[in-house]
Amino acid sequence: MNGRRSLTVYLLMVGWCIVTLVYGRVLLSRHPGIRLFDGEALAVVCLGFFAVPYQHLAGLPSLVDHRVGWRQRLLAPLAAGLAFALADLLIFRFVLVRPRTDFLQPFPYSLFYFGADAFYVEVIYRLLPFTILLSLTGHQQLREGRTPLAFWAVAACCALAAPYQLLVKGPRPLMLGLYALHFVFNMLQAVFYKQAGLLAAVFMRMGHYLLWYVLLGLCLQWPVLN
Repeated sequence: MNGRRSLTVYLLMVGWCIVTLVYGRVLLSRHPGIRLFDGEALAVVCLGFFAVPYQHLAGLPSLVDHRVGWRQRLLAPLAAGLAFALADLLIFRFVLVRPRTDFLQPFPYSLFYFGADAFYVEVIYRLLPFTILLSLTGHQQLREGRTPLAFWAVAACCALAAPYQLLVKGPRPLMLGLYALHFVFNMLQAVFYKQAGLLAAVFMRMGHYLLWYVLLGLCLQWPVLN
């Protein structure tokens, strides 16, 4: 039952990505500079569909595991993501650098795009590598409530790789601070994934994106929208 429900939830998330892909192309004529959710990203997300039924082989909870409450799966990760977004803003404030705004997207397209992007990133850095590698090593220890070295190795490798997409040209303290912060962010996502499943990791990233990309963008666009 959990497996079927997990596949249904995953299909809904893929559907969100498809809507985003179409929506972006509809807006392109009026907003030629917007970011598009492309076919390659959609293909990666669809590839993740084949990993969903094998979460138990990796010793990880399914997407809607009945043993996990929504406080663990939704509220705690979302709050953690918002807290890290605030920390990002404080780092920029501390080094007296104005945050970049070229990544911001028109509202409400930003909700669709960054929601789909959060899902896509988690498929790359959580779902595929953790499911494949932990299915081969260490899954029995996770089932027994222990955390194998293989889990921390995969988590650290993904946490080292993921922040590179966020690095910007700027003062060294800014770059080092952002990289260190997002290394911790990704390690915590791995812990949420282990405890509450993929949706917990997705919701944590969505919490970050909601404040950093969507609400910040909406605040900057508000005079134009009015």
